[in-house]
Amino acid sequence: MQYSSTIICNLALGEVPAKPITSLTDGSLEARECNRVYGACVAELLQSFPWSNAVARQTLAEATNDRPNEWLHKYALPSNCAYPGPLIPTPNTSWPFYSPLPGQTLAGLAVGNAGLVGGFRDRAPPVPYERAGAFIYTDLDQAILQYWLNDVDEGSFTPLMAKALVYDIASRVCVLLSRADRKPQFQANAELYLARAQAWELNTNPQARQYDPIPDAFAVR
Repeated sequence: MQYSSTIICNLALGEVPAKPITSLTDGSLEARECNRVYGACVAELLQSFPWSNAVARQTLAEATNDRPNEWLHKYALPSNCAYPGPLIPTPNTSWPFYSPLPGQTLAGLAVGNAGLVGGFRDRAPPVPYERAGAFIYTDLDQAILQYWLNDVDEGSFTPLMAKALVYDIASRVCVLLSRADRKPQFQANAELYLARAQAWELNTNPQARQYDPIPDAFAVR
């Protein structure tokens, strides 16, 4: 199924039960209630896990470093970042542990959607950084950030992601739209399908992991 905000909200309204809508802006009470909670539900779903359909990479913009005694660089996080993942050195950046494999040269490596080829990036310790609001501090020059988006097209949702979202929406609109308070039941179902969606993601995409940007070896500077 190709999901959309209207389809997902109508599935939620069917669980309540309540009348279906034609769009989030059709003027009905059901549409107003769905529109009220929909954005927050999607944002929380995307923040809950590093979904493969919400991953992106971007070269970070340098900001004025107000902590030069602690870090060499300060970067602004992308405006569409739900939360940051690992920092990735560019091929022409010298960084400990990021050395070519035998027979490789840095000039032959490239950063793209697949990351640094050759496999050595995945075996290297994470580049340490500290997040502070909408910025991160690090010693890495020309930093590329892998991060997770705070908004993606619903058409990319897996059925289990959509199901978790359906029950989350239903839990937030059911009291106003139905005499029966089924909120606890819907919340439990939302948590169940969220766990199933995360498990499916890990089974089909082992790289989908929460990244710890500062490993124990770098915890004390």
